[in-house]
Amino acid sequence: MCGIAGIYYFDRSRPVDRRLIESMNDRLAHRGPNGSGVFIDGNMGLGHRRLSVIDLEGGAQPMTDGESRRTIAYNGEFFNFAEARDRLAAGGHVFRTHSDTEVLLKLARGAPTGWIRQVNGMFAFALWDPADRSLTLVRDRFGVKPLYYQQTSEGLAFASEIKALIGSGLCPEPEVATDTLAQYLAFRQVLEPNTMFRGIRQLPAGHFLRISADRATPEIVRYWNEAEALQEVFPVGADRGSFGEEFHKAVRRRLVSDVPLGSFNSGGVDSSLVTREVRNQVPGELHTFSIGFAEAAYDETPFAAEVAARLGTTHHAERLPASAYAALLPAAIWHHDEPLCHPHSVQLMHLSSIARQHVTVVLTGEGADELFFGYPRLHIPRLTAMAGPARRPFGILLRELAALAGLRRVRKLADVLASEAAPAIDAHRFLPMETLRSLCPEADYLGARRETWQRIDRNQDGIEVLLEYERRAYMQSLLVRLDKMTMAHGLEARTPFLDFELVLWSKLAGREAKTGKGFGNKLLLKAEAEKHFSTGLVQRRKVGFGVPLREWFRTQAEFGDMLDAMVSPNSYVASLWPLQALRTLVAEHRAARADHSEALWALLNIELWSTQVLNRSAST
Repeated sequence: MCGIAGIYYFDRSRPVDRRLIESMNDRLAHRGPNGSGVFIDGNMGLGHRRLSVIDLEGGAQPMTDGESRRTIAYNGEFFNFAEARDRLAAGGHVFRTHSDTEVLLKLARGAPTGWIRQVNGMFAFALWDPADRSLTLVRDRFGVKPLYYQQTSEGLAFASEIKALIGSGLCPEPEVATDTLAQYLAFRQVLEPNTMFRGIRQLPAGHFLRISADRATPEIVRYWNEAEALQEVFPVGADRGSFGEEFHKAVRRRLVSDVPLGSFNSGGVDSSLVTREVRNQVPGELHTFSIGFAEAAYDETPFAAEVAARLGTTHHAERLPASAYAALLPAAIWHHDEPLCHPHSVQLMHLSSIARQHVTVVLTGEGADELFFGYPRLHIPRLTAMAGPARRPFGILLRELAALAGLRRVRKLADVLASEAAPAIDAHRFLPMETLRSLCPEADYLGARRETWQRIDRNQDGIEVLLEYERRAYMQSLLVRLDKMTMAHGLEARTPFLDFELVLWSKLAGREAKTGKGFGNKLLLKAEAEKHFSTGLVQRRKVGFGVPLREWFRTQAEFGDMLDAMVSPNSYVASLWPLQALRTLVAEHRAARADHSEALWALLNIELWSTQVLNRSAST
């Protein structure tokens, strides 16, 4: 795993300054502590920071192919590169390294829509072809690895992280895209291709971008289509195999490494299945890692310890106090480049620092919920359909009753029922509608999500429509979190549930394997887990890296100081929203008259983001 960056000037007579690429590389140093490289060819420059995982001595980048003269800067892993290498060697290609980078470089001929199908991996890379002076940027099917870019009248810059773009010279001062603030407050996420910075975009997952001397406007092409890939990988009548067989292959592919690897293990179903499969395939000592809190309701470390004891792993666990969490929060936001979506990003970053003391690679459980119907909210569209015309009035009544009774989960369901938005979209909303409208009364917070929802293929089972939307929307926030928080400490995270063949297999597993005949969740995975772990562990209520923010915002001095600064007259958020509305949220939460922890978390992130990333002076 690595970090990449680069600049392409439209003026062919304007050479790229090597110092600019080096500056971009420096901002990505945490992603690649094992080496730094620069390649300049006139008006195009590539930068690379290397985290050595495969072919520790021979895989330096940017790498140029001696046959075609193409050059690549590559972040990621090509898990089936050995098979591709054998095919290429049989065709006469000569290799000078044992790296997956060189295999990818030789494979990359013509448009990615053809050869990228042979790559099973996670990746974001830039490919330079001097023959037509074209630059192609490619991002993996599901967006496991990030890639950002910015185009101006001068040229195009790209990087693994936004902070490197800010150092490119094309983006000297970051400017906030104010229309995204309401989206962030509602969903704690801005959907690709947008970011919270004006002019800076994400290359969407499963797409490539191409720019050349005769095409100044970037061509962006979607190369990944689940329906088409399904017919190609699992044609009608073909043997599909079992979940166990497909999962075994997905994990096996992700064990290719020349450095030590381990597993994140929360004690939940997904990470426990991953850890068990790794344990079965990796001889010798296996390190596993978990993190929790002193607050028992949010602490999963006992369950992780149970899994570790059963599997015989060398387990590392820690409980993070509120004071340490508060101290780490600004750094987590700096690494994320944008306000955090998930409160558990902070403990994930800290857990990565612990893991990096023992291993360079970890396997994780991300993606399982988006394949096998892991979220209870996915049943909301069905519930709203059952309510029929009475949906909205029933939702309004239920919302009021839930508020009086303090039933947080019921109130969220009621809030979605009462909304005019499509339930599948609005189920992702974190803020209650009344809070959102008190801060952003006129904002269109749904626009980008409507567009994403409308692009989903409807020629599939209804639950597969919902799951594909999850993969294109909410899952993207999980993957950004995973990449930024692990790479903050030079730790590579691999996601076997997002092996593209396993994703396609899951689409054929059928509704009953996921939900049963009623309102179940992830039944296939739970049944698999019960073969190996206790029923109590498998069937317990999911915590999923929860954080006790509701309590901390009321009781912990560190957070009290942060909130006081946030509602001071010269704070950044006070320049965006009515100060009295902000103070009311804080006062009501502290007095336990309401639970505004979701809103306070989002607002506090924006305030800290203004100092950590926008370089605004801290409020006092």
